[in-house]
Amino acid sequence: MLFKPICDSHDTDKLLDLFGGAANPARALWAYRAVDDRVRSAVTKFGDVNQQVMARIAKEGIRDGDIRGPREVPERSEDSSWGGWQTG
Repeated sequence: MLFKPICDSHDTDKLLDLFGGAANPARALWAYRAVDDRVRSAVTKFGDVNQQVMARIAKEGIRDGDIRGPREVPERSEDSSWGGWQTG
């Protein structure tokens, strides 16, 4: 099974847990691209919207509802110095 790394890797532990009792243990493998290639691909597909959002966040800070991951720790939501956001 292959996950699109940026979108689904946060759920890998849940999937692996489903096969915890299997005769052959489940494993995960991460493959990644060079950051320049990934950015070039995203800009080609989506334009500069990500750059616009990040520039606004850098200037104004995070507003309620800007970036929330499916497993975000609530106490981290208010701490803008923490860089572990997941888009969701």
